[in-house]
Amino acid sequence: KSAEKAVAAMYLSDFFSGKQLDSALYFAEKGIRYANQSKNDSLLAKAYNTKAVTFEYKGVLDSSLIYHQKALKKRIQLKDYIGIADSYNNIGVVTEQKGQLREAAEWYFKALKIYEKSKDSSKIAMTNSNLGITYKQLQSFEKALQFYTKANLIYQKINDDFGITVTSGNIGSVNLDLKNYPAAMEYSKKAAIGYEKLGYKRYVP
Repeated sequence: KSAEKAVAAMYLSDFFSGKQLDSALYFAEKGIRYANQSKNDSLLAKAYNTKAVTFEYKGVLDSSLIYHQKALKKRIQLKDYIGIADSYNNIGVVTEQKGQLREAAEWYFKALKIYEKSKDSSKIAMTNSNLGITYKQLQSFEKALQFYTKANLIYQKINDDFGITVTSGNIGSVNLDLKNYPAAMEYSKKAAIGYEKLGYKRYVP
């Protein structure tokens, strides 16, 4: 019963996270309470993660990191390796938002190592893409291009149209920084066509 209530509370927290952040936080806290009652550590790790994400949306990054670390601790106890990698990646995202870019890259590399071992193509691509974003902010444009390209190729292999489109836009952007104008044009056009097809009209301009 408590486990079902925890899952429902987390679902509601996710539902409100894009709209009403106070409601999202309220349900995230309920999720933790019910997960604790259920004595299910895997569920509790997910509940901590839900609260961390809500704090991230609210821009309260230190609190977000605290709950991502709590989730990570539980996942280490459970030897949930994909969960551990997910937490590493999430900590990387928040650390990056705090402007601690080199530290963020270290977290992403830790996540990538586990994803590669488990051959999780989608998450390998996502983490490469995150590394691309980080290196672009560090103005290491060649490195950024390398990671974006890796991600793009994986997305092509697994036929992930959204991933292909986003990374094409990223490759176009970093080629612009590198003054590789023909490549910047080529990939930006691919991204524009992709966003048009996917119905993400606001990204086309």
